[in-house]
Order: sequence, then C-alpha cells, then structure tokens
Amino acid sequence: MDLAAHCINDVLCTGADPLLLLDYVAANRIDAEQIAQLIEGAAEVCRAAGCMLIGGETAELPGIYQEAELDFAGTCVGLVERDRVIDGSRCEAGDVVIGLPSNGLHTNGFSLVRTLVGNGDFDSELLLAPHRLYLDEIRDLRARTDLKALAHVTGDAPAPGQNVYSKAFGDQAAGEVVSAAPSPEGADAGTAVPLARARH
Repeated sequence: MDLAAHCINDVLCTGADPLLLLDYVAANRIDAEQIAQLIEGAAEVCRAAGCMLIGGETAELPGIYQEAELDFAGTCVGLVERDRVIDGSRCEAGDVVIGLPSNGLHTNGFSLVRTLVGNGDFDSELLLAPHRLYLDEIRDLRARTDLKALAHVTGDAPAPGQNVYSKAFGDQAAGEVVSAAPSPEGADAGTAVPLARARH
C-alpha cells in the first residue's frame, strides 16, 4: 500500500492524474504468498485512485540479495495537459500555504524514528499506518482554487526554508513556512505533509 500511495502522491504534485503503476519485486528467493500480499496492497490503492496496476518485473537473485531480503519498487505514470502542469513557477509573495496532515510516519519516516528513538522503546503501531493517499483532497483543492505548487513531504520533514520548500514554492518561500500542518495524535510534527500553495 505504501509504495503505491507514495508514487501516486508524487505524481499528483505535478498536477497529473495517475494513469498506471508499474512494480518491480526482487528477492533472494521469491515467496509467492508474500508477493501476492504486496501486490494486493498496491492494487487496493490503485483501485481507490482509479489507476491501473499493470505489473512489472519479478526477479529471483540469490547472488545479489541476502536470505529474506526483498526489494519492492514502483513507478507511477500520470497525464496532465501542458498548460495545467503544477511546477511552482507562478508562486509569489503573499500566496497561501496549506498543509494536509499525515496519518503517521509514512513511507520515509524510519530515519526520523531512528533519530528520535535510537535504541529506546516506542509504540510500534505508529509504524504500521499505511501511507495516506491525498488524491481526493488535492482534486477538491484544484476544483476550488488555483494551485501553484505542491510538495509531497515525507519522512524527516525539513526545517523552514530548507530546500524542498524553495524548490516547490520558489526562493521567496525560504523562512516563511513556520509549521506545515498539525499532525495527528502520536505523529511527529510536519511528517509526510503535502503542501499546497494557492493564491488567496
């Protein structure tokens, strides 16, 4: 689920509608039941997004992967009219930044977990929330306002003014973003929050 939602959210940030997801699975030894669970999770997200899961490659590589090691990767392809591409080039001072809350640590949050927790105890349930799909919220925002930039911020969210914000919103955004969005109970502030910049 995480892989598909993450890829689809990234495509949404360009203004595109997700069309298809291509997957790649590689392991020391292919466990058909494990692969079926991974694919069903991705398929569930694709169905929710109206996106086709068209398959990909499955590779058994005992000389490359350790026992019980597995790679699961994906690529999402979307379609957007050239004049509807969202790339941040139209951002200007005075635009409004909107943050959407995450439902947990999301796909890239594990470096943040290691930084915060180290070898200490923590609630492992925090790691199990599937990566949230933001498709409906982004489509609703696009129908109601002129979105100029989107950023799918995952994992260890940067401090205000760091590279991801200036890439998405232009150099004038540096130092302006103080708090991206409230995070749900138990999640770290600012993790996995896509940001929408709209004209007010």
